[in-house]
Amino acid sequence: MTKKTAHPGNLYLPMEIFVREYDSRLLIAMMAIERGMNVVIGQKWLMEKNIKSMPRGLWIFKTMTLRDSGVMKKVKQAGHCIASIDEEVATFAEGSGGLLWVSEAAVAFCDRIFCIGSEHERSLAAKWPIHACKTRRTGNPRWDYLRTELSSVYAEQAAKYRSQHGPIILVNTNAGEINSAKYRGKKDAMQRYIERGKLA
Repeated sequence: MTKKTAHPGNLYLPMEIFVREYDSRLLIAMMAIERGMNVVIGQKWLMEKNIKSMPRGLWIFKTMTLRDSGVMKKVKQAGHCIASIDEEVATFAEGSGGLLWVSEAAVAFCDRIFCIGSEHERSLAAKWPIHACKTRRTGNPRWDYLRTELSSVYAEQAAKYRSQHGPIILVNTNAGEINSAKYRGKKDAMQRYIERGKLA
């Protein structure tokens, strides 16, 4: 991060979907507060509308998509620093898929890129060697809740679901077109993924 734009006192954590992202943002916020930072956690689009009104600080994005790059440009122009946690990278295949969802423009705007592991870091460095110096292996705060010391946070809720539904197998996907009101059939979903560069 450059001295010109760095203001370590403020951390901005925009959220897209509350139930998916809030707990992981709380983990980051607690660590930042322990280090004396002011933390703002808020609704992504509302925060984006107010970029120019916010004191300079560090914005952490959850992805590095083409859409993100447009917002990152505005964040940079307002004098903030930018980091990204590529939270939606595949769990067991960090380097697969050619990082199709990642925009080179977004990578360029980032001062730091937090990687989930060594394969993720290598994949980013191989695709964009000029930006390799920005990467740091940090893990993924969403996944931290799977760790033994944190999994108890959900123990009561999990027990309730098991008593209602029996044993559960959870399958995590990054298939928003299929899992939401946007779904218009398999062919339409596939076409959307192809158009957005998520499928080749």
